[in-house]
Amino acid sequence: MTVRNRNNARNSIDRPVMVRIGEIIKQLRKSLTDVNPPTREGFIDAGSDLGLPADWITEKSLANIENGLNMPSLRTLYNLSIALQTDTTELFIKISQAFLNDDERKPLSRLSVE
Repeated sequence: MTVRNRNNARNSIDRPVMVRIGEIIKQLRKSLTDVNPPTREGFIDAGSDLGLPADWITEKSLANIENGLNMPSLRTLYNLSIALQTDTTELFIKISQAFLNDDERKPLSRLSVE
């Protein structure tokens, strides 16, 4: 399950992080060469072929994650690592980098201290 709430004030803070996470997932998905057809639907089916339940993720949820609209849960990230055929730890490390500010390379904070 993923978390999405358009009216949540924290959403504006989390949005850049969610977009970066989505870009990571999308890039890894598109780099797979053995998914046929190379679509979200084909990717989901390939995940099922790798042992994930048939309903492990919906096409809409995957699209929302990739477009930075949903924050994936830990369970979803774990399942994505299986479908992306990548080490879970490596995926979590890549995802953790999304929480860093590119300019300052410091963790993003909810509080602005100046």
